Amino acid sequence: MEVDGLLLQEVFEGLNGVSTDELYAEASLAAGGSPALRVRVMSASGSVEVSWAPDLDDYATLRMASSFAELPCLSLQASKPPDTRGIVSEVELPAATVPDALAQAASGLQSLANDMIQNGMRPERLRSWAELWEQIVNSSHGFDGGPTAEAIATAGCVHGPREEQARTVAMGPFGPMKAEWLSQYLDAGWSLIDDAIAGIDDGDDAMAGLAFDTGAQALTSATSSHVPALLRLESADRPLLPSRESRVWTVFGGVPQVVHYESQARDALGGIISRLLRLQPEAAGHLKVLAFGEGSADLALIHAVGLAGSRVEGAEVRRIEIFAVGNRPSDATLRSADEHQLKREGQETIELRYFDRLEDAAAMAG
Repeated sequence: MEVDGLLLQEVFEGLNGVSTDELYAEASLAAGGSPALRVRVMSASGSVEVSWAPDLDDYATLRMASSFAELPCLSLQASKPPDTRGIVSEVELPAATVPDALAQAASGLQSLANDMIQNGMRPERLRSWAELWEQIVNSSHGFDGGPTAEAIATAGCVHGPREEQARTVAMGPFGPMKAEWLSQYLDAGWSLIDDAIAGIDDGDDAMAGLAFDTGAQALTSATSSHVPALLRLESADRPLLPSRESRVWTVFGGVPQVVHYESQARDALGGIISRLLRLQPEAAGHLKVLAFGEGSADLALIHAVGLAGSRVEGAEVRRIEIFAVGNRPSDATLRSADEHQLKREGQETIELRYFDRLEDAAAMAG
């Protein structure tokens, strides 16, 4: 195997006194758009090419790894909302104080971070960290609540600023439950590559390629959404629910931002609306959408922008009326809808109405 010399250097080699915080600030990683890395795995009779381009999830994970590797700690503090974009653009991520009872957990997390920087993501190390965390929680009976219980519950996380007692917490691959999910995801990926190479060695190139493509597509669609489904904190009266999710990362608490939800959720709703319009194309002339629940108005308006003026089974979607109950779209989605209305060439319209009560919205929608 031949590997480019640049890929053999240590991750943070040659910084010459520049801190990792300064390195991230200068890199401007929040913009994304890194080139793809292509890796060709070869055997005696064939090869498999794997293409990968780092995204904000990956950048945030590396930023967390470098922070956790510097000193034993369990969580970090951000000065802005702690989604992946905020984490990679933070000037500093100071460590939270570790309770004495959790020194072993902090040491285990530091060990995982150092190993990840040196050797990449290894399923066995991720599992080991999750098992250590579980052992500490079970042996102490959850520390009977209090600050220590909150510290272990948010192990591997980033806390956002407190605004009017509201809490936001970002959990990525270093959160124990995320780490366990990621270890299984990596095992599945390596198994996929091993099976593809074995199929090539057996001379069945076509079937090996088909199996690899099918498995790769399934892995690409997999996310750790709702792992876990909620986060309970000693200092919060109510459990924190997911407000923003990506492939691996989840932000608990704060205002739901549907534009940051996993693409599968948006695509699923789009598919349902398209199927309904194919079954009843006459509804395209005046499509009424009742949006009830956090984030629903955002999702409805996102799809309305894409549908307005389009044709489904020969029928043009001319008017879309959204009845939003108890929530409103984000400013970004509203701006997108305004831009669409200004640029439209046909007579299609999108109307948005707000209601406090579901009964009033249902009555108006007819």
